[in-house]
Amino acid sequence: MKNNLLNFLRFKKLEFSIFIFIILISFYRSPFIFIEGRFIGEEATHYFLFALKNNFLENLLYYDAFSGYYNLTANFLAKIATYLPLELAPLSTVYGSFLIILNLYIFSLFYESYLFKNLTIKLFGTFILFLSPPLVSEIWLNSLNSQIYLCLTTILILFLIEKKNRQYLHVYFSLFFASLSGVYSCILTPLFLVKYLYKKNKFNLINLIILSFGTLTQIFLILYSRYKNYLLESKFELTFDYQLIVLFIYNNLIKPIFGRQ
Repeated sequence: MKNNLLNFLRFKKLEFSIFIFIILISFYRSPFIFIEGRFIGEEATHYFLFALKNNFLENLLYYDAFSGYYNLTANFLAKIATYLPLELAPLSTVYGSFLIILNLYIFSLFYESYLFKNLTIKLFGTFILFLSPPLVSEIWLNSLNSQIYLCLTTILILFLIEKKNRQYLHVYFSLFFASLSGVYSCILTPLFLVKYLYKKNKFNLINLIILSFGTLTQIFLILYSRYKNYLLESKFELTFDYQLIVLFIYNNLIKPIFGRQ
């Protein structure tokens, strides 16, 4: 197994170098967060507080009825945080969220894809993902917004070329976490259905089943929260703000090139 790993890294040495580069730049970008850690908003007031008061299973089943959806990532990382000294507890959500981000780049760099057809496109696509709006500080390195990176991972999984069985468990696990950590990945379920109907193989069937299970779970919880009048009314508001266009242009075209401010 060791020889297989060495051969893989030797064959993928450029991709591996880019992967290490991304890790280093990430630490350079936020050294304080990686060293000191942080809780953001509901990470502390909801998830960590609930995890402190309840056992592992109860915490794993917790969901915020006001938001309406289930967030497995936030639950799991908050519980891990309770096993650490209080001053180190925020490091659980920081490094756990960072692993989810790195998992995105594992799919973009090391997997064969219909989306990234050759090495040049693969590297270009990875840098687009690395420099894209998901790196803004509001969603960077926190468990609440890891669902955005998981959604991007789900998109990459949708375009995977199925080749090696040993990759499948990693794919299935990633899809399971993505579908049970927010609704973004669940929106892609119809596309996974289309892919299965086109390919009709076991790999795509299992992907569809996993994502459908998560989607049905999220739909049930949202409807239940709505029925009980727990769900915030703002979740159903449909408003348009022209400033969203300005923010989109700023975050997509200006910030990645000219810096954060």
